[in-house]
Amino acid sequence: MPLSAHYPQPAESLAVWQLLALNVVTLSLLSPVLLRNWTAYVGVILMSAPMFVLASILSSRELSRVAIPFSATVIWATVMRCALAFVPTRFHLIVVALANLLTFGGIASWYVAHEFVGGG
Repeated sequence: MPLSAHYPQPAESLAVWQLLALNVVTLSLLSPVLLRNWTAYVGVILMSAPMFVLASILSSRELSRVAIPFSATVIWATVMRCALAFVPTRFHLIVVALANLLTFGGIASWYVAHEFVGGG
């Protein structure tokens, strides 16, 4: 597989970015459950902060360089929570479907562009 042929060594150097991807995908899939109210939203944000600290330690990255991926998680959680707050309950699954289209569709289009169009 061409993408795995040049995987960075050590692999732990990508821990922060893998955590960001995991957070975005998880929030996209499970936002009606994880972000059911504003209290749960604050809980999700507060629980992701120590995970980013651990990922920075694992990847030997300065804590200041983890601020951008953590901010991206906060922004995505805020967007999802606001979408769920301002959309009627019966349309929550449509919000989830659109979020999944953005996340998984973005990953798939990046892979296709990188692998087949000339990036790889």
